[in-house]
Amino acid sequence: MKETVKLPGSMLENNRGDDLTLNTKWTGSIYDSSWYFRPDMEKYRQKGNLKFPFWLTPNKHYVGVAWYQREVEIPANWKGQKIELFLERPHWETTVWIDNIQIGMQNSLSTPHRYDLSKILTPGRHIITIRVDNRIKEINVGPDSHSITDHTQGNWNGIVEILILIKLHPCLSMKSTLHKHRR
Repeated sequence: MKETVKLPGSMLENNRGDDLTLNTKWTGSIYDSSWYFRPDMEKYRQKGNLKFPFWLTPNKHYVGVAWYQREVEIPANWKGQKIELFLERPHWETTVWIDNIQIGMQNSLSTPHRYDLSKILTPGRHIITIRVDNRIKEINVGPDSHSITDHTQGNWNGIVEILILIKLHPCLSMKSTLHKHRR
């Protein structure tokens, strides 16, 4: 992977994506298309001065797959420990690979994506690859849903908030906690 972006962050925060045009394929419905033909709106339909009254208007527009990759060094004292990759707020489907081995896929707009890497991350160097896809696919909340529409928060692509590898203490794992409460 040749380009560098800042994570946590979105493709918009990293100024990645397509330039805006009159033909940008926004996520959302247009209920009043008069902006496209009204003479008084002509000046806002010009390249370099595009102002859409019904969309948040970012500098770039990015819909599709984005790949993120990083080399990490797992310390020797993590051997045999529970290790989790925690992605607090990805948007929104993520797939994770460790050293070109696919670990799993998660698809949620409302909860962190958590990957148990305990069995694959051994002490030493590893490559973590994360694929984020913000296209509407199997889980279709609707193009006008507040969680994805360009009317409100925007259909951004990326991982924001906390992005971390965690060595969990054994008693903090959900299985141990649940088992403990059943006694």
